[in-house]
Amino acid sequence: MRFLKFTIIKAMLVVIFAGINPVMAQSVITSNLQERLNDYKSGDMIRINIRLEEQYDAELMNAKTTGIADRELRREIVVNELKNFSKESQKDIMAFLTNQEKSLNVQQVMQLWIVNLINCYATPEVIQQLAEMPGIARIDYDQVRQVLDLEEISAPLAEPDALDFNPNTAWNVDLVNAPEVWDQGFIGEGIVVAVLDTGVNPNHLDLAGRMWVHPNYPNHGYNFVNNNYDTSDNQSHGTHCAGTVAGNGTAGTTTGIAPGATIMALKVLGDTGGGTEAGVWAGIQFSVDYGAHIMSLSLGWQHSWNPDRAAWRIAMTNAMEAGVIAAVAAGNEGGWGGPPSNVRTPGDIPAPWTHPDQLAPGTNSAVVTVGSTTNTDAISSFSSKGPVTWQNIAPFNDYPFNPGTGLILPDVVAPGSNILSLTHNNNTGYTTKSGTSMATPAVAGVMALMLSKNPNLTPEQISQILEETALPLATGKSNTFGSGRVDALAAIEATPFMGIRYVAHTVNDEAGNNDGKINPTETILLGMSFENPTEDVVTDASVTISSDSEFITFTDSIADLGDFEAGEIIEFTDIFSFDVSEIIPGSYEIQFTLYVTSPDSEDAWRSSFSISAYAPRIEFLEMIVDDSEFGNDNGRLDPGETAYIIIPIKNTGQQITEDIVFNVESNSPWITFGGDTEFELSGLEPEETFNVSFQVTALAQTPLENIAVLDMSVNSGPYVFEETMDLVIGLAPVYSDGDIPSTYNTNVTTGSSALNPGVLTVNIPEGAIINSVDVEYKITSQGGGWMSEQRSFLRCVTEGGTTESSVAQGPSQNSGGTHEYNRTGLTIANGVETGGDIEFELHVFRTWGGSGSNTQYAYVPNSTWKVIVHYELAERDVTLRVINQLDEVVEGAIIEVNEETKETDEQGEVEFFLTAGSHFYNFSAYKHKPVVDGIFVVHDLNAVAEVLVERVFGVMFNVVDADGEPFENAVIKVNGEVIDGIEVEHLPNGIHSYEISAEGYQSVSGSVFMNSKDIVLTETMLPLDVTSVEQFTQGTINVYPNPAQNHVTVRFEDGNFSNTSISLFNHLGQAIRQISPEVSDNQSQVEIDLNEVKAGIYLIQIDNGTEIINKKLIVQ
Repeated sequence: MRFLKFTIIKAMLVVIFAGINPVMAQSVITSNLQERLNDYKSGDMIRINIRLEEQYDAELMNAKTTGIADRELRREIVVNELKNFSKESQKDIMAFLTNQEKSLNVQQVMQLWIVNLINCYATPEVIQQLAEMPGIARIDYDQVRQVLDLEEISAPLAEPDALDFNPNTAWNVDLVNAPEVWDQGFIGEGIVVAVLDTGVNPNHLDLAGRMWVHPNYPNHGYNFVNNNYDTSDNQSHGTHCAGTVAGNGTAGTTTGIAPGATIMALKVLGDTGGGTEAGVWAGIQFSVDYGAHIMSLSLGWQHSWNPDRAAWRIAMTNAMEAGVIAAVAAGNEGGWGGPPSNVRTPGDIPAPWTHPDQLAPGTNSAVVTVGSTTNTDAISSFSSKGPVTWQNIAPFNDYPFNPGTGLILPDVVAPGSNILSLTHNNNTGYTTKSGTSMATPAVAGVMALMLSKNPNLTPEQISQILEETALPLATGKSNTFGSGRVDALAAIEATPFMGIRYVAHTVNDEAGNNDGKINPTETILLGMSFENPTEDVVTDASVTISSDSEFITFTDSIADLGDFEAGEIIEFTDIFSFDVSEIIPGSYEIQFTLYVTSPDSEDAWRSSFSISAYAPRIEFLEMIVDDSEFGNDNGRLDPGETAYIIIPIKNTGQQITEDIVFNVESNSPWITFGGDTEFELSGLEPEETFNVSFQVTALAQTPLENIAVLDMSVNSGPYVFEETMDLVIGLAPVYSDGDIPSTYNTNVTTGSSALNPGVLTVNIPEGAIINSVDVEYKITSQGGGWMSEQRSFLRCVTEGGTTESSVAQGPSQNSGGTHEYNRTGLTIANGVETGGDIEFELHVFRTWGGSGSNTQYAYVPNSTWKVIVHYELAERDVTLRVINQLDEVVEGAIIEVNEETKETDEQGEVEFFLTAGSHFYNFSAYKHKPVVDGIFVVHDLNAVAEVLVERVFGVMFNVVDADGEPFENAVIKVNGEVIDGIEVEHLPNGIHSYEISAEGYQSVSGSVFMNSKDIVLTETMLPLDVTSVEQFTQGTINVYPNPAQNHVTVRFEDGNFSNTSISLFNHLGQAIRQISPEVSDNQSQVEIDLNEVKAGIYLIQIDNGTEIINKKLIVQ
């Protein structure tokens, strides 16, 4: 219930600090810091994080720690490496900051090594100088954020009797089967769990005596908020979380999963739940430095705050290398905002172990992300859901999403609704809270139980066992339940006691290229080193190796190891062998599992390791849309637009690929490809990239923000690499008429109406059938308004439209801020039948703050409301009529539409079953120019569509011998190119040369003038000793003299030449003489006057109506 709210209104003058170079600000200074600089007041000191470009190489660290099974030794190596590396890397910047401290321009410098970063307070002048220094990746405002996963109101618990829970044990402890683990003697004893939170009440009876002790830290940890030793909890959150880890029930109820564990109290959040990123990073560093086994972090940064996700992941990767694992809350944004930003940082960081369902590739870290369930194993309504992506976060750029599945989160779930645990202000009291914050320490407690059975478990092993033994609540690993709800008993039963374990391996590929790497087609011999870390002798040990990899086949997988003295390490040479597939991809991690058995133990001791393959590997990089040539150059494919789609492909393997064949296709009805969709490329060197470019056109009636899925493949030798990408077409309309006010209403229903709703019109084709509507918008609460008071819904007011079935409520955050809403698949416009303009109203309300309609307390910011309408077009019988430019119908034309091919009838028509709108077609017909990817339009009220094609004209050669009989062996060249047969179907208007030849016959050459009509050209092939004459089918002609000066004579013989015309053309194709002589039935001659004709080469054309003879004439 809400009792009091303070509203502070302060007039502010925003002054842009003149000393900050805008170009510099865009490079390393974040937007958050730039905003803080813009609000700079004289004398301010701004707390900043300076992350260096140089970070310790994760692969190098992994190489240094591979085979080191002793946890403490591993931690010591990692910590020393990171400390030495950061100290050297930060030397120059620290010298600068130390000098600035003397002038009081810098204060409270804190060096971090868990991530190579420096935190300090600095003036804007110092920040500018830092931004201009080399080697700095990012300078950020280290702002205090309200980061606690706030409490949620959960559904009531089921009746205790029905659940059969122990009244002296919290129900969540019983549900995960922790008491059965205690019965086996495992209570988490000796395991240190660092609780990074608001502090801990160390005097609560359920924790007293089991707090971490160190002579330099009298209060069991450190306060990173105030930089002192006071770790007391004045908020309650931290003590509640600590109680779920280790509360032992001394005061009456056992709330801890691991009641024997030790709590390290690290206060990284203040009394109101606020904290800074650097404060938490310092807490992570302290945990690793001082030997914590597990970290529990019930906190998180929203992605909208622009946290330094890269720094978080680097810190957690280094923690994993040191052997430390972390349970981290997913967040309480369940149902509010879609992927990939629903899970908070650092809960968005990948786990130590990669689940087989995790298809999108990426590296690992220390984080096990935890979602929340109820006492009936239902998902808590507030539990955040995945996936997330790191595709745009350097230097990781992995777990791609859309295209790609992203990183599946959470990893596991645990009870988090209505959890009973310890109070902070009463040493014997208990209280109930809800949230993923409450689920997280439960998982940390299960981890502590596992480590109490086997302290040398690696983070990867813990992560794998937790996921593989969790109670499945969905099929496979899901973005709601992860791998399922943790089960402490199942996890313990899958955890082996300490015994013979893997230390190191060697690769022998002498039968291959002998480079010590795993390459395609090789036979590999593996050597192994094993250690007995216990104090007991182990006799007659044997080992079996296995792998789930589809790319290797074992030929020898069992070996006898013999006896091990306590603490002994033994090396074995070439004890296993396997064959490698020819299609193993480069950088592919082969995961191996070793099971060692001995008559001395009932357990099989499991170890695991991995080896990377060295081979080619093609990856598809981010799609680029280039619409600069054919479109509006906005970098997007819009409806009706043609663009080049560029897909960079990169060889991320270690060997050159063979030649490549790239192919792309799509089943989308809204796009068509122009030109090639298959490309042949030369092989790519390792790290080489090639941009494949192809042309795509979107139909004009494509729904805005429709997604066309591109299916791509690369074939290279035996390899086939495949990828799908989503091509988004167009951009849905966004409301841009100003901020939308909210209406005060304490009881909002879907029948309510805001006083001033936003109105947005979306236009769709007439007759379109609406499938669903998506909506997205933001609501900002301010001036004392809380986000939890936001209410809203969408209404379609066009005839046939309805209102959403429920009212959207704001998140349970009792503070101001902006919340993003996304809903998909709404059916509110499915009853609209007319198409055209569809009108929507966004109704926005607040349940507190004044009265009436205004933007003072809550509003939708301008340009944040978008509506996407998904529809399909009704199909109908459509008559396609094909007409050429002479207004002639084209019979017998072959028409292909939507991969269906038909032939036009005598009316030039053919029927297809089509939607209204634009369609692509291919056309071919005799004496017509072919069409590929042409477009015709089916109008909404007209079931007949016309296609205009081009009639083309050509030459048919009538080649005869001296007797007028057909001559069949001639070789005909037109414009220097040999033609197939005796006809050229298409010749453009103008003069074209030809030559006819045959062995033993005189060659005939000449020119033909095309002028939008078909020509039959008769030529006579004479033996080499016969004089040439020009011959029509029904007679002959002779032209003389040639060359000529004043006149030329054309003589007709042996035929009826009525209706004959004679034309004289110049070299430009212009007719300069046209004569229609009177010609007798037997013979005649015509004299053409050449007195005014300039010297040059001309063409005489004689046309009798059915045949044409062309004769070259030289005028002197």
